[in-house]
Amino acid sequence: MSYVTKKYGKATVVIDGYDNGPDIKDVTHKRHNHGTGPTVALNLQTVVTLKKKEFLSNRVNKRKFLSVLSSQLEEVGCQHLMQIVMPMC
Repeated sequence: MSYVTKKYGKATVVIDGYDNGPDIKDVTHKRHNHGTGPTVALNLQTVVTLKKKEFLSNRVNKRKFLSVLSSQLEEVGCQHLMQIVMPMC
């Protein structure tokens, strides 16, 4: 968080997220990912030993990470906006 506040002050950070269900990028994600990494019990004290790609291939991990990141941004006075991409019909 110190990088964001030093570089941008009380910034507004936009986070792209995906709702549950199929979306327009699912085919691409499946082609690039050869499986899903394990679910990590994530909090501020967690030291993740997985590679970034493996950690982020698990949607639960992604959601937990974005939740922790969002709360940390709020704590330092930054505004965050979550842009949710709705699933395809």
